[in-house]
Amino acid sequence: MDFKKIIEQLENSEIFKEWKQKHKDYYLAHFFMIPEDNPSWQIGFSDGEKVTTFTLDPIKYEEHNEINKNPNSKINPLDITDFKYDFKDIKNTFEKTISKKYPKENIFKTIIIIQNIDGNNLYNITGLTHSFKTLNIKINNNCEIISDSLIELISKNNN
Repeated sequence: MDFKKIIEQLENSEIFKEWKQKHKDYYLAHFFMIPEDNPSWQIGFSDGEKVTTFTLDPIKYEEHNEINKNPNSKINPLDITDFKYDFKDIKNTFEKTISKKYPKENIFKTIIIIQNIDGNNLYNITGLTHSFKTLNIKINNNCEIISDSLIELISKNNN
């Protein structure tokens, strides 16, 4: 997956050019995909507070006045020039981590966000499991795991 080509395709479109004229202070903020629902990337641009999300084929966008984030943080610019690995490699790292550390977890939905977290461009991948847990793995540009966690969505009550 060549993210540079995706951005180039988007930036060369008339829709993007018209939008960018009105949003000069916006920058690339994220790529987003839920492969089980739609295997194509959504591309987010932000001014630090608000986000506009573009889709390809056909190119269209949706502006969001409010975003769900920590009020004390800003959305950081995403720099795709330093991504060294193809998305297939990242996905393979995600799957190997699951099979080694979480072999009993069966993921039915995957949420992939490529974003800048605290100055680091990361693949932030979350899997929703059939056992009502979220499995989150953050992978850096060098295909190294930064963190992983498994959190129960429903707590067990012992009555």
